Amino acid sequence: MHNTVMAAIKPSITKSASPAPVMARSAPAGASSNLNPSGHSSRGSQTRVHEMDGTDVEILKLLQDNARLTFSEIGRRVHLSQPAVAERVRMLEESGTIQGYHARVDATRLGYPILAIIHIGSATLLESQQVMDVLRRFDEVIEIHSITGRDGFIIKVITPSIVRLNEIIRNIAEASPPTTSIVLQSHLWRRTIGPVS
Repeated sequence: MHNTVMAAIKPSITKSASPAPVMARSAPAGASSNLNPSGHSSRGSQTRVHEMDGTDVEILKLLQDNARLTFSEIGRRVHLSQPAVAERVRMLEESGTIQGYHARVDATRLGYPILAIIHIGSATLLESQQVMDVLRRFDEVIEIHSITGRDGFIIKVITPSIVRLNEIIRNIAEASPPTTSIVLQSHLWRRTIGPVS
């Protein structure tokens, strides 16, 4: 079983890919200056509104499939010059549409063969805070989502063993009751997306 995760989720598991691979081979210097060291946009509330067209959508799809493509190669595929592609990518970064460039890694090859989904109940704000305090202690927790319904959170965990998973579950249970499912096989981990038409 191969569990695939995005490296940027937890730096302690593996480090984020720099945005440089997309920029360095063909883009003008400084083209990625609006991304912080984690590869995410640092503009915050100052992001610019950018109206995307069909060419922008094609560029986004290409970068989602392979963020190491040069601007020259992207330009060849969308029939634009290298500077024109660089400008479009810059606008997509500044608008916050492109938030980073990351390496996709195989968690199993890094020693984490167990992938688990844990639902956590939290009836009160105090319980929610206690749950978050527990989750922050474990680097194996790679995703945390607040959800509607009976449970307060759903989290994704990768661990090297059942013993370690059980240790995490026991710690969570001290704050709020968890329900755990171990993933047997992943059929779809990500999909290239574009704007709603």
